[in-house]
Amino acid sequence: MENTTPEITNITTPPIPKKNVFLLVICILTFVGSGFGILGSFFSFATADVVSSINSEYREQMETQQTPSFLKNMFQSAAENSTPAKIKEMALVKLVSCLLTLFGAIMMLRLRKAGFYLYVAGIIIYIGLPIYYLSGFIGAATGVFYAAIGIGFVVMYAVNLKSMDK
Repeated sequence: MENTTPEITNITTPPIPKKNVFLLVICILTFVGSGFGILGSFFSFATADVVSSINSEYREQMETQQTPSFLKNMFQSAAENSTPAKIKEMALVKLVSCLLTLFGAIMMLRLRKAGFYLYVAGIIIYIGLPIYYLSGFIGAATGVFYAAIGIGFVVMYAVNLKSMDK
């Protein structure tokens, strides 16, 4: 008995686009980070009065105890920067920053280059947030920490720009 299966020739299939796993991983990390940032912003906004009163109590305790001056200065700076209005304002700015990074990552996952620029804008706001709102060592240290993480992600996304469309 002969083999009667027809021979298939010249069938062309469209090329399957290669998935960029690295881009997918950093987008997922951004989704997690931005999500926590958004939730944290809502939490900070909701608890601004409580946090402000706790910081004021700590500052008063530091004044009555024999505490090194640098600690007193740190708690005084924290208390001055933690009025309910200032905490709420910082929470709103952080919310905007996290929304920009989230939407930027969603666009980059869809291979849209414009998402990179949204992401960078969100990171710039996020780095500037502690420097603008917090004074002294706490603001500078927090800004440097945010900058290290933010710039690292900007560089990782920039490496993937060539695989993105307009």
